[in-house]
Amino acid sequence: SSGINAEYGGTTTTMILLVLLVASAFSADEATWPCPAGSFCPNEDTVKECYPHYYCPANSTNPMPCPAGSYCPDPAEKYICPQGTYCTRGSTSPRNCTSRGT
Repeated sequence: SSGINAEYGGTTTTMILLVLLVASAFSADEATWPCPAGSFCPNEDTVKECYPHYYCPANSTNPMPCPAGSYCPDPAEKYICPQGTYCTRGSTSPRNCTSRGT
């Protein structure tokens, strides 16, 4: 078994790390069958177009709202908001931050 050694007051204790793989290599929203980016496939025989303001990477089983901090100009694309801009959930483009000066 593998472990990590940690020192506590001069004594060495081996802590065993137990990692349970509850899910397979796929996330809960990732299909095990091919599904094109910009679409979602709730089952093997159904391909649906992703909705505006949502993000559907390849092999999606469900559309997901474009997350805050990112923008999705197209449902197949997700980009991190550039510095000096902000992106709320469902953004399709970044918005410039404005400073209120006196």
